[in-house]
Amino acid sequence: DDGLATALSAGGEQVGEHGTFNLTLTLTPAGTAALDTVLERIFGMINHLRSLPEMPAHVLEQRSRMAEVELRFREPGPAFDEARFRAAVMPDHPADDLLRSVFLIPEPSQEAIRTVLDALTPENAVVLMAAKDRETDRVERFYRAGYRVTPLGADRIARLHDALPPEGMGVPAPNPFLPTDFDLVATDHAESPWVHRFEHGEAWLRHDTLFSRPKAALEIVVFNDDNWRSARDFVLGELYAGAVTLAMNPHSYPLAEAGVELGVASERRGITVTASGFSDKLPDLTGFVLPFLTEVRIDAAQFAVLKADMQRRLANFGRQAPSAQSFEVFRELIREVHFTPAQQAAALEPLTRNDLVDYVRRAHDAVHVRAFAYGNLTEGAVRQAVDTLVAGIAPGRALTEAERYDGRVILLRKGADAIVRRPVDAPDSITLLLIQGEPASREERAALAVVSKSLPPGFYGDLRTLQQTGYIVQSGAFEIEGVPHVFLLSQSSVVPTDSLRGRFMAHLAHYLDDLDEISDDEFKAIREAAIADLSKKSTTFAEELARNTRLAFEARDLDDTEKQLAALGALTRERWIALTRK
Repeated sequence: DDGLATALSAGGEQVGEHGTFNLTLTLTPAGTAALDTVLERIFGMINHLRSLPEMPAHVLEQRSRMAEVELRFREPGPAFDEARFRAAVMPDHPADDLLRSVFLIPEPSQEAIRTVLDALTPENAVVLMAAKDRETDRVERFYRAGYRVTPLGADRIARLHDALPPEGMGVPAPNPFLPTDFDLVATDHAESPWVHRFEHGEAWLRHDTLFSRPKAALEIVVFNDDNWRSARDFVLGELYAGAVTLAMNPHSYPLAEAGVELGVASERRGITVTASGFSDKLPDLTGFVLPFLTEVRIDAAQFAVLKADMQRRLANFGRQAPSAQSFEVFRELIREVHFTPAQQAAALEPLTRNDLVDYVRRAHDAVHVRAFAYGNLTEGAVRQAVDTLVAGIAPGRALTEAERYDGRVILLRKGADAIVRRPVDAPDSITLLLIQGEPASREERAALAVVSKSLPPGFYGDLRTLQQTGYIVQSGAFEIEGVPHVFLLSQSSVVPTDSLRGRFMAHLAHYLDDLDEISDDEFKAIREAAIADLSKKSTTFAEELARNTRLAFEARDLDDTEKQLAALGALTRERWIALTRK
């Protein structure tokens, strides 16, 4: 509440035959300046736990129960990674009961817990603080980094021994998010999704048959007509998402313990709420998140922390890799609505918490809701979740289609040639060449997929290996809002940008000239590689969820993959050459 930290993680680590308990905090400038206060709060909580007669039973039982659940529904990783993982843990665990030995938590005795707590004393602590503008008196010999070692001191250790927990902190209550129902619903909507249309939007449900796990995900996009209208409201949307996340922070551990991921993000189209995990309690999360969505639950000090964090991120954009900066320039040029880091920083500067309160009221005045649910949920559960959210935000009216952000890109005039130069704060320069096509048909998208497989090997071999223009050399093809683009990129410290552009064009000319030399068998091999990429089965529920979510929100067609595979299969060598040279 005092704005001393923005993130915290904790856990044990084995070091040889011993162990350590590690607590990591991301401090704000206020927290950096008040290190003693931070340490006193940490040891205040440790002292409180040590003062208890014993650890409450529900804390131990919940962790043990979720370990059983996570093992029961564990999804193995790729075969090589799984083999490497098992080989690494076999020396320390019985081979005949390997996974249970690794993942399940033996029920700890109260005596064992007491032994650990008794070891968490200031005398046993090492405090490492990494920050700018710290006084140092030594230099690390390998990386030449400055550092300083200071004893905690008897007075500080005494204060930490006597520290009390901050008001409101204590042992967490029983976790209300833990799943108890693992039954699978009937998968009636695995092929064709169920669609629920209502006054303010629509909701889709698609069942999972690939993994058959009691898991699900729900993504709800609340379109508004504010975020894309101005840099000011775009930035306020970012602050709103951050404020919701910060206000929900006290619940982040019980959510994570229950295997639930709950997030809020802001985009040009509006606000997105995502929830994923075990399906039992998932529909109830829209009701849980509502109070955080409908009112600003952070104070002025917390708002100042959010604002300062965003200011740092925007200021640091110029320190990103030149390749990342070049694509940002591309997005600035090609998107009909785009706000640069500089525009966002200027809009952010005068904003106050009152501006955020006003934004929340306006953002819910007119909305369009588009929801997509995937996995082990019923129609009734999805309808209830979406209806609860809409009733809670109480929109004044439905947003018309014309008022919604539609993500249009700017189409360049055919034959037009533009050169954009921007300075970068880096020793290397970057050259990015983009060639835009016309809005693509399925056949043209299939041709683009083959180009994306055939162009990169030769371009890398020419520009990186033969000409040695730079260490980073990339090429490929992609679509933005149905408009195809081919790109070539090199980050170089030895070749001028104008020269690189000429080399790019020369390579493209040779690539197009040499298309006739590709045999039918070579073309079929490239096409089959593109088909294999598109038809590759997901190896985890998360991958399949991401694929379906993309189809629902971007393609707006859950059968898009199958249709595109058919177009690829029908593409001939002659037709591909004609479309590529078009």
